Amino acid sequence: MDTSIDYYEVLGVSQDATSAEIKKAYRQMAEAYHPDRVSTLGKKLQELANEEMKKINMARQCLTDEEERAKYDAKRGVKHGGAAAPSTPTGGTPPPPSDISDKILETQSLIWEVKGMGVDVTAAERLFNNAKIAFQNSDPNNAMRMLAQAKAQAESSRMYKDSMDALAAAKAKIDELKSIGGDATESLELYAKAQPAAQKNDYVNVIYYADLAKKKAEKLIEGYIYHLLKDCKNDIKTLYDLGLDISKIQEVYNMARPALKEQDFKKAAGIGTQVYQMLKDTQREYVEQRRLEAKAHFNILRLKGENKLAGEADSKLETALTEMGLGNYSQAIGMIEDLYKTEKEVLMTDIDDDIEFLEDDLEELKEDSEEVIQTTDDPLQRKFTIYQRTLEQVWDDHVVTKDESLVLENLREQLGISAAEHDVLEKQVKDKLGIEK
Repeated sequence: MDTSIDYYEVLGVSQDATSAEIKKAYRQMAEAYHPDRVSTLGKKLQELANEEMKKINMARQCLTDEEERAKYDAKRGVKHGGAAAPSTPTGGTPPPPSDISDKILETQSLIWEVKGMGVDVTAAERLFNNAKIAFQNSDPNNAMRMLAQAKAQAESSRMYKDSMDALAAAKAKIDELKSIGGDATESLELYAKAQPAAQKNDYVNVIYYADLAKKKAEKLIEGYIYHLLKDCKNDIKTLYDLGLDISKIQEVYNMARPALKEQDFKKAAGIGTQVYQMLKDTQREYVEQRRLEAKAHFNILRLKGENKLAGEADSKLETALTEMGLGNYSQAIGMIEDLYKTEKEVLMTDIDDDIEFLEDDLEELKEDSEEVIQTTDDPLQRKFTIYQRTLEQVWDDHVVTKDESLVLENLREQLGISAAEHDVLEKQVKDKLGIEK
């Protein structure tokens, strides 16, 4: 005996039912849940039907035994004589009991299925129990009517759950699209069409529009990812052609292929975003490096009097930096490389001029050095004089170029001038020439 179970409800009889009525109800319920009938159901529903059959057997054993029934009623607080009046039989030709038994099992199976989805089926269960009572009260027409109502209520509850799940799935996919920077406008428009249908309990159209919104978002996500990875591939090639080390970026990029093959677009999007950021960081560093080099070259142009050319180059560089500020690193790199290509001939010409000037300067230094060697006996003083005159020559225009620095460095090694000695001699030269620190 299990007092937590309402045995009267299980059999569909009133609390004042006679032993004969209980036995009759048992036979009808046992027929409805007979193993031969439930054999066509799925494994889960067969298990539920078997559990229901166990309850039916327990109800018969308890309620057909007067002593057990009395104990059960006492523990449940059952008061006889207050049962609801039996349903009023309806007209028409009554369906055969076997049809009703089939309908009971069909409806019960549906209620179990929907309840297993986590849906509230209280209303359907109430109609189902009333149908069983009508069946036991020899009112088959009413039983069939209420079974049909119970089935419709359960199906409506399932459709409601399916529609809410469809909306949730669509929203999740739209949020995913937005999270990777995709345009979700079209998906949101379809999603919005499902809202009025939901308010009208038009679950068919809710599911229809929600499913369209989800599929549209999935398609856009897939397209966005392929486009993103294609752009990344092009940028990787550009950096490779520039001679940069892109091995780590390529390694991460290669991880996207298996994700796409498995249609794990969320993972592929994450990889694409990571590669994109790595590319931007590398491009930004490269642009900054080239910017500094360009500025140095433009200063050389200005020192040589090429102010107009330097100004035009500066303007082009600023345009490239503006593109970089907007996040268009590929465009910025392209513009800077074009700038270098355009100005290369002029810049190389100026470098050749610098080399020619340096060669002239070195010839003069050589003559000066010979003069110093002839007039100075002290070797230490001789090397300081040579190096000091070289510094004066280099600092004569108040600017030291990269090539002139190399000349000084080589001369220091030949003469054995230390860094400290260089600093002292350079300070003397700057003071002599009036160069500010």
